[in-house]
Amino acid sequence: MDTVKLFVAIFFAIVGCTSDQSGIADNGKEHYPVFEVLLQDSTTVSTINVPKSEPVVFFCFGTYCQYSRVQMNDIVSNIDSLNGIQIFAVTISPIAELKDFCRNFNLDRYPNIKTGIDRIGYFPQHHKIDVVPYIAVYNANKILTGTHKGYISSSQIRNMAYAGEDNK
Repeated sequence: MDTVKLFVAIFFAIVGCTSDQSGIADNGKEHYPVFEVLLQDSTTVSTINVPKSEPVVFFCFGTYCQYSRVQMNDIVSNIDSLNGIQIFAVTISPIAELKDFCRNFNLDRYPNIKTGIDRIGYFPQHHKIDVVPYIAVYNANKILTGTHKGYISSSQIRNMAYAGEDNK
């Protein structure tokens, strides 16, 4: 049990939990991340399998981070406005915590939300994430249109998802 407490303390010393930090604009040259996500049912899905016509949101979260929970609550409360956008909610938390998180928000009800574990930590390393929640948004052309540390409204996510779609 003490080992678990030590791990959690080290994790949050490295990856904090924050309510809000300014969005970070990107130059659009960031490449689309391709990695596998272990879903709660123990199947694996690759981020490369998203249809080319759909924007993609990556939401890196902590299962016990209150701000991550606020973010997910906003996403599911406004899911109709995010229809047509594929959302990958990824964590490095244990599978039992992921299942509790998914149950808490009834995430099985939303076909455009894939929630799972980034087992190799590719996404946090790719985006140099130091806090959760963290959002990265790619438009339908798979061009990064924005990132954000902390809470961001679903309407802002939607606006970023549909930004710059004429860049083919």
